[in-house]
Amino acid sequence: MYDVLFRNGTIIDGLGTSAFKADVAVSDDTIVAVENSISPENAHTVVDTEGRYLSPGFIDLHTHSDFPLLLDGRALSAVYQGVTTQVIGNCGFSPAPLKSYDDMQRNVFCFRSPYSPSWKDFGGFLSRLSEVELGTNVAALVGHGALRSRVIGYENRSLVAEELRTLNAQLESAMNAGAFGLSSGLEYAPGVNANHEELVMLCKTVAKRRGLYATHVRNRDESFRTGFGEAFRLVENSGVRMQISHAVPKYGADPDAAKWLLDELNRASKQQDVAADVIPYEWGPTSLTAVLPKELLKYPPEKIATLLEHQSIRETVKQQKAPFWLQFRDGLWDQVLLYYSEKFPELAGKSAYEIGEYFKQDPFDGLLSILQAEAGSMFSVLIMGKIKKRSHLELLIQDSLVGVISDSMSLALDGPLSKINWSPGCYGWIPHYFNEFIGKGRLLSIETGVAKITAFPARRLGLKDRGFIRVGAKADIVVFDPERIVENATMQHPVGYAEGFDYVMCNGRFVIEAQKTTGTLPGNVLRSTET
Repeated sequence: MYDVLFRNGTIIDGLGTSAFKADVAVSDDTIVAVENSISPENAHTVVDTEGRYLSPGFIDLHTHSDFPLLLDGRALSAVYQGVTTQVIGNCGFSPAPLKSYDDMQRNVFCFRSPYSPSWKDFGGFLSRLSEVELGTNVAALVGHGALRSRVIGYENRSLVAEELRTLNAQLESAMNAGAFGLSSGLEYAPGVNANHEELVMLCKTVAKRRGLYATHVRNRDESFRTGFGEAFRLVENSGVRMQISHAVPKYGADPDAAKWLLDELNRASKQQDVAADVIPYEWGPTSLTAVLPKELLKYPPEKIATLLEHQSIRETVKQQKAPFWLQFRDGLWDQVLLYYSEKFPELAGKSAYEIGEYFKQDPFDGLLSILQAEAGSMFSVLIMGKIKKRSHLELLIQDSLVGVISDSMSLALDGPLSKINWSPGCYGWIPHYFNEFIGKGRLLSIETGVAKITAFPARRLGLKDRGFIRVGAKADIVVFDPERIVENATMQHPVGYAEGFDYVMCNGRFVIEAQKTTGTLPGNVLRSTET
């Protein structure tokens, strides 16, 4: 007897091949049959999927759910969208390894105090996460920024030989514990302080393990050729498998930047294992501290807050020639929104211009006043910027070497995460992706669109048993009707569970049934040694 039988559905297998009619049978946590006309008498539970699609559970290759999952493992904002696996540890940020408690404030987004980490190394973090009841599977990368801060803190300098050996040993320890690879955030401190030789050394270690190197490159605006070019040189010099994270060029890049990147990506792919991904929005989130120069970011947050009391320091910040977003340099304050501040929740969704009016200061000073007031929690202040061109996004999203990610975090409308705004992607990246880019008259067929969030990320991670509908694969399954998908999270109101994903199964157990959460939490912490 099968545990569950899905009957009469149209199957999207995740591989990009044409959809087909079939029944799918599940026993325990595995797909055991994909064939026509399986008798319902052979199953304990039968789900009629007539008129709907059945696909692999969606895999979000790039999230910042590291700390949210420790507070609330249900991951409801993700599972309501059909996400069954999340990848954490991106952009160089990860909760381990840790040198001190203070590192948690800087190495994860939306840190909430008080929280006492019970680990120091990466294996300890994965063990702690394994104790959490999870609504999705979780795969982890180790962040280069976390590794570097473990060795020398946030000093703005190159590493000496002994420090490099320690850094590499920390990476090897993380990969031995189950990390799927390494991520870098080369626009963020302390990753911005790394030189090419340091990164090549680490990437060679990742390459030996066939791990993945996911990089937030050093620059995507006016110097995009330098930023992306460094990533391609890293691959050439190390042989690592590379994923360029959220690869759409930013405001300030040339009109032909996306085409140039695709040409380079496809050229490199002929000899190396390289790919990229995009967020399906023109807007993007980051920590407000990213606008601070690295000379300030070497200090603890309380010290930074004290320094921001001085107008001379503020002027130094404001006069940077190449800030994190060039909108700050060019005064495009309507394109910068505050999205989350623990001390100023009433300002969420306000533009930088409106924030300046609130503080009776210029917009940049208004934002710096928020950082000053937040002090120890300043690294959790989030902003949203209109940083990408739709034409660049559309060009990249159609390429076979480009997947789709959320760059968000799993939240919930209730519980300890209910007050956090990160981006509309937390609750709505999948419905937004479907409604904007997939289906008749849009850029992607449903088969191609689904492949970019199933088999594509599975292959990038090296997962052999997820991301596909086939016998022997894990039973991570989504049943949906694309005509009924509703995006309830918008830029103006970035919270609200998605609709249209009727059944979501993770490891053979329903987490969403008839569009309602079941309360079941069957997610696993995946480790690279298990692939």
